[in-house]
Amino acid sequence: MTLYQAVEGVSPFRRDTQEATLAAVLLEEAPAPRRTGPLTQLIIRLLDKDPGRRPTVDEALAMAGGIAGEQPATTVRVRRDTKILPTRSKKWPPVGVAAPMVFMLAIAVMTALGVAGLPDAGETWEHFEKYADNDVLGLAVMIAAVADVVLVGLGCASFARFLPANVGKIVTAVVGVAGLVFGCGATAFAFHGAGEILGNATELSGRESATVPLALISIVVLVAVGSAWSSQLLVRRETIKGRTRS
Repeated sequence: MTLYQAVEGVSPFRRDTQEATLAAVLLEEAPAPRRTGPLTQLIIRLLDKDPGRRPTVDEALAMAGGIAGEQPATTVRVRRDTKILPTRSKKWPPVGVAAPMVFMLAIAVMTALGVAGLPDAGETWEHFEKYADNDVLGLAVMIAAVADVVLVGLGCASFARFLPANVGKIVTAVVGVAGLVFGCGATAFAFHGAGEILGNATELSGRESATVPLALISIVVLVAVGSAWSSQLLVRRETIKGRTRS
């Protein structure tokens, strides 16, 4: 049927409805081909309703080979005014390469600040809790700090999506949970690490040692989340393009 349609330009059993098409495949003979030339006998035999009368694979290949051997060689001529465009290599656009790198750099910065904040981040978080009890601004600061921790944790957990499919759901879940714990822990300690570094460099007060690192880390988190989001949009866009082309 594929060979018939390739030569004739129309399917031999196409009908107006699905039921009529199935009935034609089962009961009707294909219309006699008119453009198949030397392939006519091969196509007719391949479309025989009785499987026993159809040629085997070897017989069909032998018939096709004989037909090919009978045809004169053809020469392809390219017009001089024909412009042959070079094939485009499938490369990621700059944003597709830069976004994951920026996200990884942001996570690396967060990890380095978290290491600097080991082993105790309680002092900084006590400042956040103390401010949250006093006024609305302090509560907003506390919420922003917790949001930073959660966002980085979710971003690290998303790395599990890049694992091969054959590793299994259990391994993927374990890697996701490990990424979540790592991201949340690194960010929680990063507040204290940034406060210690900035406090030693600029002699910040107690409240400043918590709010200034929060601003710094929030910027890093926004950069990381924005990069991850743009990368995800690119992947979805490429997936949709691939499905459309197919």
